[in-house]
Amino acid sequence: AYDGIEDGDEVHGGILNLKGRFWPFNDQPVFLDLVTSERKVVASRVLGFTGIDTEPFETTLPYKVTEPTLARLSIHQESPDLLDDPDLKQYIYVHTIELMLYP
Repeated sequence: AYDGIEDGDEVHGGILNLKGRFWPFNDQPVFLDLVTSERKVVASRVLGFTGIDTEPFETTLPYKVTEPTLARLSIHQESPDLLDDPDLKQYIYVHTIELMLYP
């Protein structure tokens, strides 16, 4: 999914640079979120893909924290055909890694 970033990495400077490949399951948008353990979203980006073939992507996620903060980077896509589940909502794909964010 991501190039050059792994679970447990540290990120400094307020911007997470992301590059990778994604294989969309449908034509719905793909969401990238940085979420703290308190479930606060500190960065979010929506990616659009042109089909359902594997595509490269490159983007940045600017974030703002005032102290070292453990966060989970999540990439997910929804399906309007699924019933709402209280935990999964309508997500058909979820991938997460944990990162330590520094100001």
